[in-house]
Amino acid sequence: MSATWFPGITPSREMPAEIDTSVAHPARVYDYILGGKNNFAADQAAARAALTANPALATAMLENRAVMRRMTAFLAGEAGTAAAYQRAGIAFQYRTREEFARFFTGLELVPPGIVPMAEWRAETEPAPRPAPSEASAYAAVARKN
Repeated sequence: MSATWFPGITPSREMPAEIDTSVAHPARVYDYILGGKNNFAADQAAARAALTANPALATAMLENRAVMRRMTAFLAGEAGTAAAYQRAGIAFQYRTREEFARFFTGLELVPPGIVPMAEWRAETEPAPRPAPSEASAYAAVARKN
């Protein structure tokens, strides 16, 4: 998928010698789709292609950002817990609820448990909330017993 939307990009951990704004970059495409201003024509074209392929992509991205904000606020409220969580370079893969639930085996789920990401502690978020199919992922927070 990324080869189609981001031609010419080869994943690397090395710092590029220069920024080539004529080639789309995933972070700037994300920025564009979320309404940011740090993107260029190539990023905008790639974003439009991605949105054509998946019209619900912007909703899913907005919901991902919202659930991460809610989860971070929740974890920050628990002394010392948030520091234990680090970002990991894990490839995104759609999973069923049952497949997602296995990641929490042996852990205590925090209410509301495993729910569509748009619904995870979203009581204070603007309504109406997106349909689960639009946000297209599950979310949960758990702790060790």
